[in-house]
Amino acid sequence: MLCLIHSCRMLVSRRHFASLASLGLAGFPFRLRAARPRPKLIVLLIAEQFRADYLDIFSNFLVPGGFRRLMEDGAYFPGCQMAASTFTSGGLATLSTGSYPQLHGIVADTWYDRTTRKPVPATPQALQATTIADQFAAADPENRIFLSALDLPDAALLAGSAQATLSYMDARGGFVLQSRSRQPDWLVDFNQINSAEGLRNAPWLALGNKKGGPPLRTLAFDPARPEDFLALYRASPFCQAVQMALARETIVQEKLGRGRAPICWPSVWGRRRCWGMKWEATRRSCAKWCFIWTGRSRHSCPWWTRT
Repeated sequence: MLCLIHSCRMLVSRRHFASLASLGLAGFPFRLRAARPRPKLIVLLIAEQFRADYLDIFSNFLVPGGFRRLMEDGAYFPGCQMAASTFTSGGLATLSTGSYPQLHGIVADTWYDRTTRKPVPATPQALQATTIADQFAAADPENRIFLSALDLPDAALLAGSAQATLSYMDARGGFVLQSRSRQPDWLVDFNQINSAEGLRNAPWLALGNKKGGPPLRTLAFDPARPEDFLALYRASPFCQAVQMALARETIVQEKLGRGRAPICWPSVWGRRRCWGMKWEATRRSCAKWCFIWTGRSRHSCPWWTRT
């Protein structure tokens, strides 16, 4: 099943959604294709600040595959909304647990703790609900879970308490696996091929930009301030392309989806920097899109019914 979920305010409760799902989604006012049971591979992609109307505005630029395949061949939920949180951590926790902030406990990126009388950050230890990764880990000890994000705390929130392989971007613009004492050779080669250094002073062109037109911005590199270049790179489509390439390479190199047990790969694009846009605390700009791809497997987990 291919799912495309736009979340800004959820109008259907988790229990109601689960009951409809158990009845074949017959209660929904729109038609959905039947889900193929028991996937071997599940890929969850979360793109922050991806507004719903982008798919309509830029539909002429969509090539076969990708978004177009998700919309045409998958289950497409353009009206699924979630009244949860405009904070990155709260939104990730809601997507990974299927519960609201008052249940999963992650109400913001940082909040004031009355017990310690200090600001505390969002951490997996603060989660009060199980994540989809937790559910897959509990379903079968042979399940393998890989999570990737630009920032390690984001990947950790998606993992919850599950034993997962977490990857994140380091200070040089390459990706590392946290749980590996030695980085695998394939990841070393991947970082060399997709090095951010090759994009120093590269122009960032708008979609459909005419030849010779001015760039939206330039990924300027100053040896005295390398962190400025890294911030530009992380906010650019170049970095997003590398994240997608990393997901594909991990699936191939780690031989994911070839066993009898399902493997979950959640990946997070950006942290309030997706598309390089200025943060606006509005429902329209804070919307998150969630893309789920599944194949066939022996196990499935109704994670939206768990708290």
